[in-house]
Amino acid sequence: LIHHSYPDGKYLPKSECRLHQAYQKGKHLYSENETFWRKNHTPFPVEYWSRPLVEEGKIIGAVTTFVDISERLIARTQLIESEKRFRTMFDQAPLPYQSLDGNGIILDINQAWLDHFGYKRDEVIGHSYQEFITESSLSTLYKNFPNLVAHGTVNNVEFDIVCKDSSIRHIELEGRT
Repeated sequence: LIHHSYPDGKYLPKSECRLHQAYQKGKHLYSENETFWRKNHTPFPVEYWSRPLVEEGKIIGAVTTFVDISERLIARTQLIESEKRFRTMFDQAPLPYQSLDGNGIILDINQAWLDHFGYKRDEVIGHSYQEFITESSLSTLYKNFPNLVAHGTVNNVEFDIVCKDSSIRHIELEGRT
């Protein structure tokens, strides 16, 4: 096995090389957070698997398979940045927004929703949306929610929400999945 360097370019001694240690001990090894080096001395991130080759009870080598995960890491970083942008837009939107699962359970709500209806986040997340609707509006929910799930959109749905202080707020809902 050839030893090279840490991602920062610092020399990697044999004693600290996981591949060498696994080879010496005849162990299988998997890693998704390592750096290999190209012939031109540039590093690249890898995921790899290494298995010892054993003949007549002796380790005679190892087979190491690796994948360059540069594109995966770029995509992961882009996804994290996209999620941050979405989260900022969602949280700072001036109108109440909620996210429901297919059964009408509230997965997420923004601060405007909490401010508008007077609840705390932990009083809402994980609860059924119908818990916050007046009895007289439940039929509207039961009629329109399956349409939202089936068709991905509902428009101009009106019903009444029960606020934390027991007051009622009439709302018009635009829903998208």
